[in-house]
Amino acid sequence: RIIALDVGSQQISAASFTKISGGGIRLDKYHRSDLVGDPFDDAQRMAQSKMALKEVVGALKLAKTETKYVISSHPVLLKFSSLPAIDGERLEEIVEFEAQQAIPYPINDVVWGSQLVGDPGDFEVDVIIAAVKSDEIDEIDDLVQAAGLTSKGAEISPVAHYNALRFNYSDISEPILLIDIGARTTDLIF
Repeated sequence: RIIALDVGSQQISAASFTKISGGGIRLDKYHRSDLVGDPFDDAQRMAQSKMALKEVVGALKLAKTETKYVISSHPVLLKFSSLPAIDGERLEEIVEFEAQQAIPYPINDVVWGSQLVGDPGDFEVDVIIAAVKSDEIDEIDDLVQAAGLTSKGAEISPVAHYNALRFNYSDISEPILLIDIGARTTDLIF
């Protein structure tokens, strides 16, 4: 089973998929729970998210399931950087240096990650650097675990959409604009 969990600002949704022969997947179940109220009232939203997560987990019978989940980008600082095309450890060092320069908080106070984007053989490598304050991601992770799931980490919604596009439509050569419209943020990836 493959579980997709989206912890958004105004809804919690999850889907259960099964791998099928030929490399595809089949949607087996889907459930969504909407949050009511002001998406900027974080205290109320977190309380509602807790109830909504439990509802979704119960509806799909996901208790004790391992899952990575997707969060909206509103608590996340996203930075894009172009780097020279270098392989291996040297590139990792440059990305870490770029992260330290781009993140306006002490690096020990955030959880950060990066993803290379673009095509193999490009002259430059584009990298997405994402950071979120540790206490904010811990709060979301605690909600996921309190709902009976085993957390395997988080991904950011616009990056998840980018990865899905690249995986499912790897042969597209013309420019694409991905638009992720959420309750608190709208993200564009070109």
